[in-house]
Amino acid sequence: MRGLYYLTNMQLGGCWRELYRMRVTTEAAVACVHTIYALFERVFAPRCAPVLSHIAEPGGSELNGVCYMWRDIISLRSETGDDRRGRIGEAVDTVIRRTLALPNIACQESALHGVGHGCGRSDVVDQYLAANPNLPPALRAYALDARAGRVP
Repeated sequence: MRGLYYLTNMQLGGCWRELYRMRVTTEAAVACVHTIYALFERVFAPRCAPVLSHIAEPGGSELNGVCYMWRDIISLRSETGDDRRGRIGEAVDTVIRRTLALPNIACQESALHGVGHGCGRSDVVDQYLAANPNLPPALRAYALDARAGRVP
């Protein structure tokens, strides 16, 4: 847990915000964004309880909390504009789309949380909802709120 907090600690400079600056190449920034999926696939998906944090379902852990808030913590956005920001934004959307396909609803909720805060495009949510017609009602409602930008 301490390592995850260290990576995202804004008082230490928050390595993620460097991706938008010119301190690393665009290719390195895009590759770094893609590693976020590995974090979800290899760390969060197998270790987080499959519960929804936004409604405080019982059984979650501290790791569930980090998973849920990951997109807030790292502040990556799906952006357009210059080529660099556009390529980083495309990578963010790809990671969100892939995270939504993971079987653990805690990971799906995290991706939706990010979209709700502008970290991804709302059409990703439409694709998710179309591909998952039998979502639990609370997760479906959260997806709709995320698409509208109404998540706390």
